[in-house]
Amino acid sequence: MSRPIPHIAVVTDEVATTLPEALTWCTQESVRLVELRMVGPTRIPTLSAIDKQLLDDAHRDGLQITGLSPGIFKGSVGDTQTIRHELDTVLPATLELAQRWSTPTIIVFGFERFETDPADASD
Repeated sequence: MSRPIPHIAVVTDEVATTLPEALTWCTQESVRLVELRMVGPTRIPTLSAIDKQLLDDAHRDGLQITGLSPGIFKGSVGDTQTIRHELDTVLPATLELAQRWSTPTIIVFGFERFETDPADASD
């Protein structure tokens, strides 16, 4: 095995379409830092028990999960139903995974105000 590549993280779904393939690629290429966005057809934090176990094992073996990207807060400030779901469900589940793997960064988008949004949409 070659020496680990320092300070270069890859987004797992950019190097492979499945988590096992991505983790194998990281091992083969000595990449020890990853960011998680998509795992198969689903976005973080939605993971199967098998995928959680694979990541637990990889983390225990030295893989550092440096970022989680749940894809939240991308859209209109007027879409209060989506924002409420992301605040109440998606963000807490993502924070739980971040704590589980000592992940220091959660990547989110910024809200956008569209001309069609009501003036008080930020309430």
